[in-house]
Amino acid sequence: MSVYGYIRKEYPLPTVKQVDELSRCEFEFDELYIEEHDLKSYKELEQLLKSVKPGDHVVVCNLNVFSKGMAEFKQLLMLLSEQGIRLTSLLEDIDTERSPNFYSDVIKVLEIEEQHRRFIIKTSLEKAKLAGKITGRPKIDKQVINEINFLFKHKGKTMREIADICHVSLGTVHKYVSNNETNDKNEVSSIVK
Repeated sequence: MSVYGYIRKEYPLPTVKQVDELSRCEFEFDELYIEEHDLKSYKELEQLLKSVKPGDHVVVCNLNVFSKGMAEFKQLLMLLSEQGIRLTSLLEDIDTERSPNFYSDVIKVLEIEEQHRRFIIKTSLEKAKLAGKITGRPKIDKQVINEINFLFKHKGKTMREIADICHVSLGTVHKYVSNNETNDKNEVSSIVK
């Protein structure tokens, strides 16, 4: 069984404080992974997850070092649980060896929160629709769709140029050009058959 430490520079605590906490704990580390301060960086965490084997132990100062949203945090906990990894968070006094239901309990709470969030979004959209508010992308007139395809196919315009000419977003141009190319391929394959 290997013991791994994981730190994120300056988050949620100064790096020195995290190193100090890990060095004062009872565990001897086989390896220490130090993540960049950028909260979107997960290179070291990915390396750690590739290294761990069932029965290994991951120690952090605080669960915030993972800097994950709820859905991502749930996925991380599920992965650690499925692999049989012991997780210890020193400042929160969490140890999955002492609290074997930690993973399942937290995952359940995160699922409840996820369901609640979906319900709130759904009801908010329904209320907005009843109030006459338009949600989502605006409808595109068939004439504009035809113009997008004509400019792309016959005039050789770039998608960005077409977006400017037709006063639509680049994503809208991409959507209708891609749909048209798919339809053209389907027409050709049905003719060949």
